[in-house]
Amino acid sequence: MSILKSNILWCSYDVAYGARPLKRVIQKSILNPLATRMIEGTIGDADRVSIVVKNDVLDFEVEKKVAAEFLEEGDSVDKE
Repeated sequence: MSILKSNILWCSYDVAYGARPLKRVIQKSILNPLATRMIEGTIGDADRVSIVVKNDVLDFEVEKKVAAEFLEEGDSVDKE
């Protein structure tokens, strides 16, 4: 099992409720931060995002990509 899966499962297990809190943990630790970064423009439509665990905290590594279908003929992409 990956460290990411183990981290999420560890944070979401509750003796009384089992794995029911899993949805809330995924929402709070993955979906909300991703949505915030998309709204801020840190993550674009064609970017590839990897989720890693660093010091027991989820972190997002973004690989900037531009899908060919988003470019019109003659457009170019400036590399950062």
